Amino acid sequence: MAKHGSLAEARRLVNTPEKSTHVTGKAVDIGPTDAADWVIRNGAEYGLCQTYANEMWHFELAVAPGGECPVPRADASG
Repeated sequence: MAKHGSLAEARRLVNTPEKSTHVTGKAVDIGPTDAADWVIRNGAEYGLCQTYANEMWHFELAVAPGGECPVPRADASG
């Protein structure tokens, strides 16, 4: 919060442990860029979707395997 000026601004980039899908095992960060790009194109086959438009590397189990990923939310704050 000190770096970004407020909790609301920090939450655009980092979720709290109570709300983080990483903590529950339902999210993963993938890099480098080529790997993340592959998951953006193919991840829905495995249920993985890019959930935040401002985080190319962040993927969550968001659909049943083979489903259609929802449009990414702007950031983690909403």
